Parts: sequence; structure tokens; C-alpha cells
Amino acid sequence: MPDLDPGYHKNKTLQSRKKAQQLISQKNNSLNIFELLYCKKYPTSAQNFLSYSQFSKEKISEHLKKITIKKSLILGTKDKIINQQWNMGLSQYNIDIIVIDGADHFFDYEYEFDLFDSVENILLNGSDQ
Repeated sequence: MPDLDPGYHKNKTLQSRKKAQQLISQKNNSLNIFELLYCKKYPTSAQNFLSYSQFSKEKISEHLKKITIKKSLILGTKDKIINQQWNMGLSQYNIDIIVIDGADHFFDYEYEFDLFDSVENILLNGSDQ
């Protein structure tokens, strides 16, 4: 689960939020390019950008408390983009946390197969086991 609190990239995210608010006030809902955290080119509508960019830890926690179905989260141990501590703490919301050793944020190279296997197991069996 992404922690979209601006943190290190606060200025760029805040600039993009301002741009989105201006586009909304102009009733412009076409696709635009925004900057969000590590994504330098995030194409979406202004309304969608604002909705997504304001998805804080608090909002995520609030929503997770309401979801009653089984949830799974797949993490890579080498992911430097997502806050590992935050994600591991999500187990309190009855989330099955699956860790792929060595995978980075994008699960590229040989880790794409581990990701695929985990997703397939979740879809077929309801968990990674």
C-alpha cells in the first residue's frame, strides 16, 4: 500500500496538486501530466490526481478497517520506494503480507515470476499458501 504523504517529494507533489486544482476550477478534466512522488510523468485527470495524491496513511487505515474481505499485500525486500515499516504494520488490518526476498518496487528481472506466482495463488486459493 503506498504511503502518499509527500515527504521528500513534498514540493513537486504540492505543485501538482495546485495545478490540478486550477484545472478543476477551469472545468478541465482532460488527461494531464502530474508529478507524484517518484513518478515524474503521471498521466491522469486533475480530479483523479487529487483523489489519489491525498491518499494518506490515515485514509488508508480508515478504509482498511471497513473492508471485511480477505486482503493480501505483496512486498519486495529491496523496495526503496515504499515504506517497508508502514507496509508490515498493515497486518493489523487482517492483511496477508507476502514478502518476495530480493524483489524491488517493480518486481523486475527474475522476480516478476515470483510476483506472478503469488498473484495467481491469491486469485486461485485466496492466499499465497
